[in-house]
Amino acid sequence: MKKLLIIVTSITFMWSCSTPKYLSAPKDFKNHVNGLYLEYKLKKSQSRVIGEIIEVENNYVKLLQVDNKEIITISQNDIKQAQVLVSLSANNQKALNNWAGLLNLASLGHGYFMVFTVPINLVSSASIHARGVYRMKIPDDVDWHELHKFARFPQGIPESIDENLIK
Repeated sequence: MKKLLIIVTSITFMWSCSTPKYLSAPKDFKNHVNGLYLEYKLKKSQSRVIGEIIEVENNYVKLLQVDNKEIITISQNDIKQAQVLVSLSANNQKALNNWAGLLNLASLGHGYFMVFTVPINLVSSASIHARGVYRMKIPDDVDWHELHKFARFPQGIPESIDENLIK
């Protein structure tokens, strides 16, 4: 039973500790040349899709999809929900780490119940890091007409650049 608990806890911890590799840390923003990422859900689909913002116009956005590196154009009217993924974490990563560590240390005071609370707290602390991605909701935090600020080409793709070569 004890070995099974350790194995399940280890697998759960490793599974929940993934972070998006395409986002920058706040300290890297001064050297960041790509657009930020838009996570969106279309009205006709329930799946969430993520793409780098390439260009934004009045009623559409061009995105470089993360999974297949193709540029797609999406109408503003087709988007049900959207949010801009700004960075891997808030600027106060130390506070997130401290909170996650304290949450795990709290299990020591639970005595025999620690067998149950340690896995729960490990999963909880991993989810704190997963939620650490700094997001801005559209239109609550940022309006559509301000979205061009986060694009790789804020003034539109220049005529001298072939859209098919953008990767």
